[in-house]
Amino acid sequence: KHPLSARTGVKTAGFPIRFSELPAEYPVPAPALGQHNEEVYGGLLGFSKEEMEEMKKEGVI
Repeated sequence: KHPLSARTGVKTAGFPIRFSELPAEYPVPAPALGQHNEEVYGGLLGFSKEEMEEMKKEGVI
């Protein structure tokens, strides 16, 4: 379960295969909602910091 899922209603996928003798382990938690916004909007999509700040103010991201 993601630490924010109860608060945000975001569901995350669990381990798709289950073995009786091998427990599923999650070494690192899933990223937080919006954790990679800067990399995605700035790095991949090319938005400037000013554009991202404006989108944050308007509630877009």
